Amino acid sequence: MTTQPDHVDATFYAIITPSWSRHRRDDRGRPLLEGASVDRITKGRPSTVRGDAVVTRLTLRIDSTALLPLQPQAVVHIHADDVQVIEVTADEPTEGDQP
Repeated sequence: MTTQPDHVDATFYAIITPSWSRHRRDDRGRPLLEGASVDRITKGRPSTVRGDAVVTRLTLRIDSTALLPLQPQAVVHIHADDVQVIEVTADEPTEGDQP
């Protein structure tokens, strides 16, 4: 019998572009780095990138249960102590009872 793997890997390349301050400078006179953003994501290593961009290879390891269809299941145990028996009886209607 074949079973599902514990996990799968998804590998991709992120092209990260820095964001520089237009007005602030460091002690050496260079623009201050304010942040970075992911410019794009590719399946394979990109052949060209913008001059100041950085290419990073990333791999996500994903638990296979996160990708498999949900198969809900439950086991319910009912013990004798959890069961109540209620006895219902009906009497013959009398003259004053409304139907």
